[in-house]
Amino acid sequence: IYLTSYFLYIGIIFLLFWVSFYGIKVSGSQRWIDLNFLVLQPSELMKIAVILCLAKYYHRINIEKVNSFNSILFALTIIPFQLFWFYLNQIWGPLF
Repeated sequence: IYLTSYFLYIGIIFLLFWVSFYGIKVSGSQRWIDLNFLVLQPSELMKIAVILCLAKYYHRINIEKVNSFNSILFALTIIPFQLFWFYLNQIWGPLF
């Protein structure tokens, strides 16, 4: 998982885009992927992917750089993307 955490994050971003256009509606919201044997909600996987991505990033940098502006900026670019996408789904969900 350590080697693939960034790819996992990008893959789940793809799933979030995919579910916006081709996902099934459950209780009025289009947030589910039907795999015939399992109904998957990519937003739940995104929570795990963000944790793994940030853990990998902070594991790789030196301890002296953890509180630097660049390392905090990296975290602030990963987390808001997820929140922004969920916000767009709430506001413009019926348009997708």
